[in-house]
Amino acid sequence: MVPEVTATSTVSASAELLGDLITANQILAQRDILDGFGHMTVRNDADPQQYLMPRALPGSLVTPEDVVAFTLESVPVNA
Repeated sequence: MVPEVTATSTVSASAELLGDLITANQILAQRDILDGFGHMTVRNDADPQQYLMPRALPGSLVTPEDVVAFTLESVPVNA
């Protein structure tokens, strides 16, 4: 069972998008699709010139505070 996520983060993106990203990472980790080196990313709904990706953590441990925004050139925005 995947826990409900309440998104709280320094990233400028919708709480729904952050929650979906966290939930996706947790589901894929739970089903052994992601290991400690896999990750999910999403395009930032607040800024289409950015994407969001969790820090290097196993998917099951990712929280909203672990999400970092990157430019499309993969430069961290808020790391």
